[in-house]
Amino acid sequence: MTQSTADTLHTLAREHLPHEIAERWIGLLRPGLRLEKATGTAPVVGRLGGLPELPENEEWPVWEGHGPLSFVASLDCAALPSAALDITMPADGTLAWDDDFQEALWDHFEGTEHRIGGHAHPVQDEVETEVARGALGSPPWDDPRIKEEALRWVLLAQIDSDDDADMMWGDCGALYWLIRPEDLAERRFDRAMFTWQCG
Repeated sequence: MTQSTADTLHTLAREHLPHEIAERWIGLLRPGLRLEKATGTAPVVGRLGGLPELPENEEWPVWEGHGPLSFVASLDCAALPSAALDITMPADGTLAWDDDFQEALWDHFEGTEHRIGGHAHPVQDEVETEVARGALGSPPWDDPRIKEEALRWVLLAQIDSDDDADMMWGDCGALYWLIRPEDLAERRFDRAMFTWQCG
């Protein structure tokens, strides 16, 4: 796991954008944690794929008529450096889910994009808009309430396609879980929303 390299993003913005625009863009950044494959003595904060570790006497959920649900990922909340985020993660427990400037940003985001908090790295359109529309009961896309509702949602977790974990979400897609900050603060994970995108 690595923490978001905010200093690098600040430098990229200041190198490629006019000063006023760079500072406005930097002001929109949100802190997040990028999850990477643990090597050597690096701390392990979660698992990606494979078989889930469940508490004793707890059964894995089954989709009636289809079989057991697939295990995507789990996170050890106690091992996360949550103080670096601007969302209130649980202190313990496990959760189980300009041309030159643009080129510089894409180069910065190489590799898998498993992340907690921060901004989603969408494959297509804004994931907040997709979730907001779902939360409103799927009104027409031009409904003005969608834009306002999208501002109420923050990224909880993003799990990318990952060859090492033998996970491919459509055509190199990603899974996204979003939640309202007040629901996260109250540990109402049942109110989180899910969406996914692929290329």
